[in-house]
This record gives sequence, C-alpha cells and structure tokens, in this order.
Amino acid sequence: MSDAIPYAKLGIPLNIEPHLADGAPAKVKMALARGLMPLPPDAQLSVLYVLAGNPDPAVAQAARQTARALPVKLITGTVGMKTHPKVLEFLVEFRDPDFELDERVSLMRNANDRTVLMVAARADKNLSEKLCRNQERLLVTPQLFVTLHANPNCTDADLFRAESFLRMQHGLPEVPGGHR
Repeated sequence: MSDAIPYAKLGIPLNIEPHLADGAPAKVKMALARGLMPLPPDAQLSVLYVLAGNPDPAVAQAARQTARALPVKLITGTVGMKTHPKVLEFLVEFRDPDFELDERVSLMRNANDRTVLMVAARADKNLSEKLCRNQERLLVTPQLFVTLHANPNCTDADLFRAESFLRMQHGLPEVPGGHR
C-alpha cells in the first residue's frame, strides 16, 4: 500500500509523492520509472526503488531497467549516509554486480545486513579482505563471517584475521560445515 511508504525518509520530494500513489496515472509512473522526469539523483534512486515494487509489472520492470542502466559513477557519487538502507539494498540486488558500487555500499554504516551479505557473497579478493577487516560490521553482523567463509575469493589469511578478532570479542558465529 503506497500510504505506508515513508516518502520523507526516502528523500522523495513532496511534489512527487502524489505521482507515486496507488491512484496516480500509469503514464506518469512510467515516465518516473524510465527516468524521464527531472529529479535530483538521490530522489531518482528512491523513486526507482519505490516503483520497482509497483503492482504494475511494466512499471516495476521499467524502474529496475532504469536503475540497471544508470552509470555507476552517478550512483556512487549519490549514495551516502542519508541514503535509505532499502535504496542501497535495491541497488545491490537489482543492478549487475559492480565492484565500485559493492565496495561503496558495503562499507557504509547505513547499509543493512542483507545488503552487506549479498555483497560479501560475491565479493572479489580485495573486497573480501576489506570486509574481513571491518571489525565494526563483523560485530554488528556476525553472519558476515559465515558468508565470507563460503566465498571462495576470501583468503584463509583474511578469514583467520576476522576469526581471531571475533573470538576475542566472544562473537564468533558457528560456520556450517566447519573450517574449509
């Protein structure tokens, strides 16, 4: 239901809210989903997130396609501490994996656990190392260690470092299947 959408928290301008409501004309929603209406980049990302969940499959698909087509430099230059965690999750989930975006998002405090775990599952060696060194995130999201453990790009040395830290903090999660 559109009424439950926290437009203000998402950073969507007041004048755009009515165009996202359930009864708004499909043509307007489609124009927003295709990125044809001028919006600040942060508002555009939030609008695409909202429209990607639209009950009209054509609008939802258009919003996802637009999000996939946006230049990564635009996105990485736009997302920040004020970006809603669900917008970050949407970008990581529906765009093709991109190291620059994955790195930017996974190291942000406002990225939710699901987002960081999606990135960790596909992280390359360099990003895996950064995630293993992110002690704050390891404490907040112990499942991160389990996900990195399952990632073949994560080195044993990096895992050992993260495991040692988590043991010292009494926060080491159980890894299915034990050691690799």
